[in-house]
Amino acid sequence: MCDFVNLSPADVKAVPGPHYVKDGFLKQDLFEALRAEFPGDEYFKQDADDSYAGGRTDLEFGKNGFDAFARQSTVWRDFVASVRTRRYAEYLLDVFSNHLHQGRPLRRDGFVFVPTSEYIRTDHPLGRRFAQWSKAHPIAGKRMDRVIYRSYHKIKGAFFPDHYYIVCQVAQSWSGYVQPAHRDTLDRGIVTLIYFNDPVAEGGGEGGEFGIFRLRDDAPKQTSTWAHPAHVEEVVRLSPRPNLGVGLLNTPSIYHSGEMFKAGTQPRKFMYIGVARLENACSW
Repeated sequence: MCDFVNLSPADVKAVPGPHYVKDGFLKQDLFEALRAEFPGDEYFKQDADDSYAGGRTDLEFGKNGFDAFARQSTVWRDFVASVRTRRYAEYLLDVFSNHLHQGRPLRRDGFVFVPTSEYIRTDHPLGRRFAQWSKAHPIAGKRMDRVIYRSYHKIKGAFFPDHYYIVCQVAQSWSGYVQPAHRDTLDRGIVTLIYFNDPVAEGGGEGGEFGIFRLRDDAPKQTSTWAHPAHVEEVVRLSPRPNLGVGLLNTPSIYHSGEMFKAGTQPRKFMYIGVARLENACSW
């Protein structure tokens, strides 16, 4: 159990893939304290070189902007320290315990937790030379990447335990930010988003909903992170609102999106938390 989260296995829905939608995700007093000290633009600008297309910027654990912010906010520093633990990873694995066999299976027991002390960004399985070749030959490169990745980790998994760590990103997005229906890369196991404002009601913005999609029965086999709009069907659309938590188990059957957002006086404020494997990223 985690005493700062309101979540249980009963909150998980199985269709189109294991996921939950939970209002009041964090204990209310903790949420109010975090919301009151949500970082301002001055902290996000310190990592401006890593801005996402369309205006999203992240403060990610181990990078300069996050470190500067954490030094000024005890409540955020303590919260992130509580999230980045084996206890929290086990808690989320327990929440999804009835579904861990789906997709690329996650292990509830016997894994090694890696308490990383710095930012992690993985590369292609064969390193820079393969990445350069893959860029020059995108179709063949992606196919080889997946074959090598899956073969290597299937063999490794038979003899060695999985290594998991926690990804923490405090984020904001302004006008133009959009993420079409997609699946996260194979190294990501469980994904959680926590919203800290309602940018439409509070800031006069438009859009920015979170969508959950299923793969259509007549869709061809998917080998890309991104879904063609004709191959998926939306089953849930959620407007960001304070203390809404949305989470999913990263499986082939479920896609998610961040719809086009037009900001008013406020950005969309949220946090991304992921249980990830300590290995190279690769598409499905």
